[in-house]
Amino acid sequence: MREWDLLPELRIWLGTEEKDELLLSALRQAIAVLSGLTGLSPLPEELAPAAVELAAVRLNRRGGEGESVRREGSLSVTFGGLSPETARLIRRYRPAAAGFPDAHRI
Repeated sequence: MREWDLLPELRIWLGTEEKDELLLSALRQAIAVLSGLTGLSPLPEELAPAAVELAAVRLNRRGGEGESVRREGSLSVTFGGLSPETARLIRRYRPAAAGFPDAHRI
């Protein structure tokens, strides 16, 4: 899976015309995280939606790293993570991690 191939899908997710360098960087980071979680390189095509979603989540959190809720006046924004469906998809590809109490978490 190459980040360049996922770029159009990420643009649709974000509804943006951000610079290619920024989007490709987010996709590279997402692919690296997924490779680390699964131990797979290259990643199977079935994980392409997870890479796009993870990149979109990371881009949407820019400037709000570490925050779970941001309030400005009467406006409150809650930062979410990956969808439950995507988390389940990633878990299917994770190797068994006997002896690690948090192995079930992403």
